[in-house]
Amino acid sequence: MMYEYLGGLARIEDYKKNIQQIVREAYKRKVGAVVIAGASGAPVGTFFKHVWKILYPNEGVPHLYSLEFVDKMLGIKHSVEIPELKKSEIEKIKRRLLINYPNLFRDMNKPILLLDEYATSGRTLRERKKLLSKLGANEVYTTALSVSHYLLDKVDITVDRRGNIPEWHKESRKQYLRKKLARDFKKLAEEISQESKNK
Repeated sequence: MMYEYLGGLARIEDYKKNIQQIVREAYKRKVGAVVIAGASGAPVGTFFKHVWKILYPNEGVPHLYSLEFVDKMLGIKHSVEIPELKKSEIEKIKRRLLINYPNLFRDMNKPILLLDEYATSGRTLRERKKLLSKLGANEVYTTALSVSHYLLDKVDITVDRRGNIPEWHKESRKQYLRKKLARDFKKLAEEISQESKNK
């Protein structure tokens, strides 16, 4: 099968193994919600959802949330450190979350998976984890579809396979590319489904 943006066969195989490993670990840890670390992670969140339905068809899929609007509210890019927030700023974010995601605070009573498409320095995951804790999350696990070699011990759910930064990483915040990546990841999930039926 041809994939427009995901790269060569070796990388495709890594993605397939990694997402299944992440989904299985999330299931084992009884994750109730998946929070996408930034805008560029949205296609990976959709990929997670498709693969969860394949591996656990009789289990409800954890709710998916994005923190993209929080970055816009604070006027920051998703890869920079979040400034120290005043109590009033945290309350403002909570009010906005209640409007956008009324179930998020209920889901924060369960473990949360913080998912990104690629972790290079770990800063995005680290900052988003701190933010979720300030917002009331009790247990947050971090991971990414691809993790740089030197960061493997810094994420909570490690993946077996890792590689260089994907070609699409720098451009993945662009809306048109996010749609194409989501399409490619959906095709990849269908491939996983077919392989699991053939086993």
